[in-house]
Amino acid sequence: MLAHKNVVTLYQLPRPQMKRFPNFSGPCAKLETYLRMSRTPYTMKETLPMSGPYGKVPYIKVKGKTIPDSQICIWNLQKMKLAGFVDIDAHLSHHERILVESVRVMLEESVYIQLAYERWVNPKNANTTLQILLGHIPFPLRNFIFLKASKTKKHDLEAHGFGRYTKSQQQLFCQKAIDSVADILGDHPYMLGQRCCSLDAIVYGHLAHVLYSSDVWPDVPVSVYLRSKENLVRYIERMTEQYFPELVKSQED
Repeated sequence: MLAHKNVVTLYQLPRPQMKRFPNFSGPCAKLETYLRMSRTPYTMKETLPMSGPYGKVPYIKVKGKTIPDSQICIWNLQKMKLAGFVDIDAHLSHHERILVESVRVMLEESVYIQLAYERWVNPKNANTTLQILLGHIPFPLRNFIFLKASKTKKHDLEAHGFGRYTKSQQQLFCQKAIDSVADILGDHPYMLGQRCCSLDAIVYGHLAHVLYSSDVWPDVPVSVYLRSKENLVRYIERMTEQYFPELVKSQED
């Protein structure tokens, strides 16, 4: 029996009611996927961003420490090597590790930011965001949270620079990123070949929820573009079947 202090507690947004992917948050899905891929024992607690360090989720608690940010969590877990942990990056070369980091930054600087704009800033999607992401919160608190989050996101995106681009320019950044990921994957089962690594958690985490966003958000072009990449669609479906089989089963029931 593992000591409780060695079990990770993952704090993240609630599971989507759609149950086709782990989370509407790319970073949340990325971290939970990594925990499963690395066989790290964990329990999950659903929460809102304002509860976490820096006012963001996901974050983890382990060995009496609270660790923020999905990537900082992964780096810490790689150092801790908790009981049962499998280092899924152990086989990577130096150049492959550079590629992992490069793709992570590319997705976080394009797709992740563009989704934040579409969901929280684009007025066409306001009602959908209220219903899908905040519908479990009582009125009028959910409206207050949405207005505050929308204002914060708009300020953050403009300060970052991405929010100052035209919509077509934003889409171009995302399309180039998705093209690159699709080319790297090719016809391999995993991003870098026959064995999984943390890049798979990164790509799956950031793209799984994007694939299905157009089902509920009517004005998210990056979702439509992703669906045109057949190898990425098949990859996302395979990853869900392998690492989140309960989601597949829930769709069949």
